[in-house]
Amino acid sequence: MAVLGINRAQATLAADYFSNQLFRYKAIISLALLAMFVGIGMDILKQVVKLPQPEALEGDEIDLTKVLIEEREKSDGVKLIVIASHETIKDHQQVILSQKCYAQRHGYEHYILDPDHYTACKKYQILEYRKICALKTYLESEPDNLNVLVLDEFTLGNIENTNLDNWLIENADFVVFEHVDTFEWSHDTYMLKNSEFIREFLKNWADYEYIHPAATNGETSFTNGNGASLHLNLVNYIGLKDTDVCQQIFQTKLNAPAIVKMGELNPGPYSNLVGCTRKLAGPERSWIVPDRDEFGIHKRKFSIYARFMGWSVNAQVLNYVPGGFHPFLTVKLEGNTTWSQVNQLYNFEFDVNHDASEEGRTEIKCHSNAEQHDLSTLGQAAKTIEDGLVRTPINQAYHKVPRWTQAKRCFESFDCRPWHQDKIVNVLPFLYGNEEMNMKVTHYT
Repeated sequence: MAVLGINRAQATLAADYFSNQLFRYKAIISLALLAMFVGIGMDILKQVVKLPQPEALEGDEIDLTKVLIEEREKSDGVKLIVIASHETIKDHQQVILSQKCYAQRHGYEHYILDPDHYTACKKYQILEYRKICALKTYLESEPDNLNVLVLDEFTLGNIENTNLDNWLIENADFVVFEHVDTFEWSHDTYMLKNSEFIREFLKNWADYEYIHPAATNGETSFTNGNGASLHLNLVNYIGLKDTDVCQQIFQTKLNAPAIVKMGELNPGPYSNLVGCTRKLAGPERSWIVPDRDEFGIHKRKFSIYARFMGWSVNAQVLNYVPGGFHPFLTVKLEGNTTWSQVNQLYNFEFDVNHDASEEGRTEIKCHSNAEQHDLSTLGQAAKTIEDGLVRTPINQAYHKVPRWTQAKRCFESFDCRPWHQDKIVNVLPFLYGNEEMNMKVTHYT
């Protein structure tokens, strides 16, 4: 040691120094290795669970539909289903045939679903709920992701050469729209994407019969068929707060007769419930909800379109003039609706007058020769109707339903889509004549 010029004390200090340095580097290396293994473990976990990853948009805005919904398989298959009994088919065969014309023109399937053919659904005493049960049972044997448009026997097809892409683009599990004249959600026609989730949704909807209110004097309570229960089922599945308030209306205040006096319906109680659910939900939007059967790992989507933006509209509102945008019109005339009355308005032509239930036809040619709207004239007419009805509904009872005005551009090209669920709306809706009474509404989302 002396030869090298280092004594024993210096050698001991040097050894301690190098030992401390080696321990420090070992700690750093160990931490680095631990971080690397943790990172690898997280990547493996993400691949196993397939956690959705958010994508930032321009302006640091986050699109919730990309954050919460994984890319789901889309289906090109589309089936139109009209739910009607055999007797109903006989009475409305030409209307149903017009739907077949539309389906064939766009390469869609068409199917007539008779609820009386499903013995498992006979436990439902009310026809409107038996129809929902029959649809759910029928879809059990259909492929998942099949796009289905449900119609009724009053829905006239082949009116406008517009396919269903405007609504299929949402890739939603369940789609409805707001009726122009009553501001309720459409329960007589709706779209769905077949899955176990949506079949469970339909079952819950049908099961509302078990708490369906009984009216006085043995009459049927005015719930507009299964319309009231659709509103309740939707707000419950979406997961909105205070739905128990609306549920109470369904089970108590709707204990009212369907008829006030001869020939006059009683819309008051029904509008109370519709107004309650619409107040909770706010303006039309697309809601992202967890899949109940999959522990919330996957997400589902409910889309609600605004007035005039759906695939069908009440024909009376448009003065029975077809064309422009809507591929379907709902035609309900006073008294007994017969084809002769419908054809006086639309002047339909068929190549051969065959029964709508005949499946052996390979080609159907039918169209309306009535005067048609183009997109521009329809937009002008719809905007005029909108400006009138949003402030002064057809019936005083519908003042109880909140309604938000739509932008003028929505009527120029009919391309306004449902808002995202994170879009906060601070615009005061028209409610109970609040325009004149200056009523305050705290918040709508």
